[in-house]
Amino acid sequence: MARVRVRLDHAGIRQVLSSYPGVRSMVDDAAEKVGGAVRAQGLIADSPGREMGVDLTGDTEVRSAIGHDGRPVGLVSIRHPAGVAMQAKHGVLTRAVRVLGGGASWNPRNQ
Repeated sequence: MARVRVRLDHAGIRQVLSSYPGVRSMVDDAAEKVGGAVRAQGLIADSPGREMGVDLTGDTEVRSAIGHDGRPVGLVSIRHPAGVAMQAKHGVLTRAVRVLGGGASWNPRNQ
């Protein structure tokens, strides 16, 4: 059986991803879905000195950006200080990304 070698033109792929407006709208739509999934979890953080916890759903922010390599990126964050603890303890952002299936990832090092 013959071996086939495939070489990807990474610069060309990057150029297509950064120039095609449909890609940016798809990334924006995916980020909005993840943000909606975070809000749908109904996050309530414990707060010392309060009888009821703090509702974090209003502190979920969805932003669009351009990555260091020129590709569109969707950023979803919980802007409340308890957001880090909620991610560490319950994985709320990771769970929200799963609504998109296998085509998305959450990487805390790329923030």
